[in-house]
Amino acid sequence: MIAGRNVSGFVILKQVIRKLESPKLLPPAWNPKQAADKVMADLIKVTSPQVKGAHDASVAIEGDHAYIVSMVNDIRPSENAEWPFIYLTLSVVNINTLTVEKIIPFAKGEQIYSNDTLPTGACFVPRIIRKEEKKLRCYFASEEPGKRQSQVWFIDFDLDSQSFMNYIYCAKIKTASGVNNMQPQFFYQDALSDGFTRKPVDYGLYTFDFKIFNGITYAVLNNYPGGQNALSVLNSSLDTFEVIGHYNMPFQLKLTESAINRLLTTHGWQIIHR
Repeated sequence: MIAGRNVSGFVILKQVIRKLESPKLLPPAWNPKQAADKVMADLIKVTSPQVKGAHDASVAIEGDHAYIVSMVNDIRPSENAEWPFIYLTLSVVNINTLTVEKIIPFAKGEQIYSNDTLPTGACFVPRIIRKEEKKLRCYFASEEPGKRQSQVWFIDFDLDSQSFMNYIYCAKIKTASGVNNMQPQFFYQDALSDGFTRKPVDYGLYTFDFKIFNGITYAVLNNYPGGQNALSVLNSSLDTFEVIGHYNMPFQLKLTESAINRLLTTHGWQIIHR
């Protein structure tokens, strides 16, 4: 915030407000459809031809390539956590040529890995971050609403071989009660002590935003159907999310899908959640 006694800062703030309030007229011949068509013409499709519905993508940029994870299905448009046929893919896109070099399916209900097998249910809301110099990590939820607690899993992608490790692991959540599998019930129970008033749900716990400040990885935890939010910090192994603060007020509003930013104040750098 700019203090009222800071005259130069106050003048700058007024100038910014005037610019924001000044009318911005579109050119008389501007055609919204043509403008939209131009944008669409420059886009590239990163999902397979047979895909009918896609949602919730996340991207990591490494060198000349973008690694895009998304949840897709080959049966019907849109998405739903109750559809067990939703699976996850990673698309490797060459940034220079804007071509999709490969599309790799990597998680589907009942898929068998070297160390474990995913349960029946939708694989939902994938996220991808850099794990180390030659490795990316993908997080995702396995869900079957009304039948079991959802679980956040992770799997690693090797940049040298351009392939996934055939191992999956349960992510963990650390709260005041200890370390548990990353499931909505433990996230919810911890929020109750903070005054949270909404009803529990057995699915919908997702990671929503990752930011690295001073070598520390922060992540937003979000339960979309439950309207629940928290800020967490990951351990050095990037397998445990420690809740460091819930933010759900005002409780009468359903607030979800926030992001992490860093604000410079008179007291130094701070983390803010909205």
